[in-house]
Amino acid sequence: MKKKFPGFCALLFFVSIGYSQQNYLPGSIVKLNGDTLKGFINYQNSEKNPLNIYFRIDMDHEPDIFSPQKVQSFTVADEIYISATVSINEGSYRIQDLGNSPEIMLNSATVFLQALVRGNKSLYYLKDSEGREQFYVELDSRYELLIYHKYLRNLTNSGDIAGANSITEDKRYIGQLSYYLSDCPGIQSGLRNLKLSKQSLVKLFRQYYECMNATAVYVKESDETKADWGVFAGLSLTGLKFDAEKGSLDEIVNSDFPVSTNVAFGVFLNKKLSRNLGRFSLQNELFFSSYKTDAIYTEVSSENQYVNNNITLGGFFIKLNNMFQYSVPVKDVSLMIRLGISNGWNLHETNQNIVESVFYTTKTTVIKPAIDGTRKYAFGILGGIGAGYKRLSMDIRYEQNSGMSDMPALKSSAKVFYMLVGYRF
Repeated sequence: MKKKFPGFCALLFFVSIGYSQQNYLPGSIVKLNGDTLKGFINYQNSEKNPLNIYFRIDMDHEPDIFSPQKVQSFTVADEIYISATVSINEGSYRIQDLGNSPEIMLNSATVFLQALVRGNKSLYYLKDSEGREQFYVELDSRYELLIYHKYLRNLTNSGDIAGANSITEDKRYIGQLSYYLSDCPGIQSGLRNLKLSKQSLVKLFRQYYECMNATAVYVKESDETKADWGVFAGLSLTGLKFDAEKGSLDEIVNSDFPVSTNVAFGVFLNKKLSRNLGRFSLQNELFFSSYKTDAIYTEVSSENQYVNNNITLGGFFIKLNNMFQYSVPVKDVSLMIRLGISNGWNLHETNQNIVESVFYTTKTTVIKPAIDGTRKYAFGILGGIGAGYKRLSMDIRYEQNSGMSDMPALKSSAKVFYMLVGYRF
């Protein structure tokens, strides 16, 4: 089962990818001649602006593909995209890729711009295929790029380190916005420290419309998502494994510890990452689990001389689990794959060996720790698959952690399967 589980997760992942390629939602396009067509658009909610759109009049027809050159605009899922030929800043913002030229590298392309604000003053956004973010304002029926450029400048002062560079920023966008929104003097002072980002620019345009006592025709809602929280409970099946040099610690290494079945429960907080239909999220959990298992290992010297090791091992753990989650809706069900880490602390340890030494009719009993050195903290890796329906979820996981031995001579690990049911509030 342990070997088949990762393969099953991989199969589910690729099946999910196949389903995720299509997500047709009601939408409309405006053709070049001004006609509006209503139908269904394959909406992927991608971080990057779409290069093309797939449009169906109805779900019984094959999709038509429209590029920015073929339509004026399209609307889907309360998002508006317009076709425009614009200048694109091809410079990099990453420090390791910065050049030394103050000149801006501009190229022209026809693209789909996403509307962030539409009205008397409008703001548009593009995240291109290279992941660069560009912002535009509509000015005299054209779309003007807000200029921001970073480059390295050689230091020339005598007190500077020879050959050193400093990062210089060309924030021309501040002057552009100051001119564009000049009919509202009240917001001018706040432009000096304005960050070029979706959140900051949309906030600025909202302030502008409040200043002008006007209402924007359209404002794109933030992509930020609220975190979901809930509870879960189920079963854990824990198996222990020990390894040491041959002939050393045989009572631990050679004992056959049965799998321990116990209750596991906890609370979770799931935060979706922006866009991508909420497929990607981070799941953080406060988790409680335990195990207890015992075995008898007998060392026989003769018929009348032997030693019984009655070993009991266990623990009650509080864990902080952090997992990256990928989920895909398939009709009314959401399929989930999770991968992450576990940080566990043993709050109550069971570590006992009742040693019964028998020599003919004499029996001696000694109680001692089964493992001389144990760890209170265990690090583990987690992986699992699950499915959600409305507020309910089911989850199957596999965890492998560092076990309880802290002895250099005794290696240990714990392998745990979980079967959990959750409820999201």
